[in-house]
Amino acid sequence: MTGSETTTILEVDVAVLGTGAAGLVAAAAAASEGARVGLFEKSDLLGGTTAMSGGIVWMPNNHHQQAAGIEDSRQAALEYLESLSLGQIDSDMAAAFVDHGPEAVRWLEDHTPCAFHLVEGYPDYHPEHPGGLAGGGRSLDNALFAFPELGEWAAKVRNQRGAHPVKLTDTPLGGATEMPAPEVLADRIARGLHGMGLGLTGALVKACLDRGIEPVLEARATRLIVEDRRVHGVCLDTPKGPLEVRAGAVVVATGGFEWNEELVRTFLRGPMSAPAGTPTNTGDGLLMALDAGARLGNMRNAWWVPVVRVPGEEAWGAPSSRLILLERTRPGSLMINGQGRRFTNEAQNYNAMGGAFHAFDPAAFT
Repeated sequence: MTGSETTTILEVDVAVLGTGAAGLVAAAAAASEGARVGLFEKSDLLGGTTAMSGGIVWMPNNHHQQAAGIEDSRQAALEYLESLSLGQIDSDMAAAFVDHGPEAVRWLEDHTPCAFHLVEGYPDYHPEHPGGLAGGGRSLDNALFAFPELGEWAAKVRNQRGAHPVKLTDTPLGGATEMPAPEVLADRIARGLHGMGLGLTGALVKACLDRGIEPVLEARATRLIVEDRRVHGVCLDTPKGPLEVRAGAVVVATGGFEWNEELVRTFLRGPMSAPAGTPTNTGDGLLMALDAGARLGNMRNAWWVPVVRVPGEEAWGAPSSRLILLERTRPGSLMINGQGRRFTNEAQNYNAMGGAFHAFDPAAFT
């Protein structure tokens, strides 16, 4: 950008930054209430890390759970979240999630192409904790989504795996004893059906397009416009030059900061050498919020997963990581550290393994 470039001014009611699940849902919901919405994405692809994920929605007291006769309660859900946080959770935010999350799931099913179903028998990751459900019920999988419905936007959704014609419930991770038959998979591929996070992203992109919201790609937010101690918009860099968006509200849904080495060293509780999210997650939203005077919380925690990197493998111009999910859990599989010692239960959930990797012996300095 040079000083001679003309800044374009755009006025909307709600500006949404980021096109992962959070940003797409915020945009669709705001438009449904009559707001003029601007949706902006830093990358040239939609979906963020959501599109790369398993796409599971964890929601206590959801209506599918109730229909299946699975007992749950507000108190149990809050106890479970509190037990996992070691007292660090924001109780008001947790209560807002538990109280209003089920309403959001029902709204998505009633007003968007999203269609959820239970992952039967899929337990909470720590069912032994107070409020945990060993028999499952809180985890929801999305239906397959037909990408041809997106028209030209189908090719603009982040996709690392090519054809992905399965739901989580079609896989061993979701409880299936065998994958769908080859002819079933071939039919789904021919129809452009995708599942998991890719399918969830497609459905949410369609929800935005149906409301007349066309995402603006390659629009990197650089600064929140703050006047009289209130946010009144956001400044962005785009291929067409600087863009200033005036808005009554700005939703910052720009993903994490795992690809920003300085922020990783500053905030996370231990080393993180191989980020698995989209390479555009460099903490832009965090930095803008800090500049605007935002308070921080919960910065030491992350969603961890063990990975391996194959030399030379890249995705979107950056080294890619392969998640180690099934291999480590199989009978006879052992994980050892640099001293040749087994250091964890290999079958535990992938996020919990972050604690094992960050365990430190100050006496041996290992």
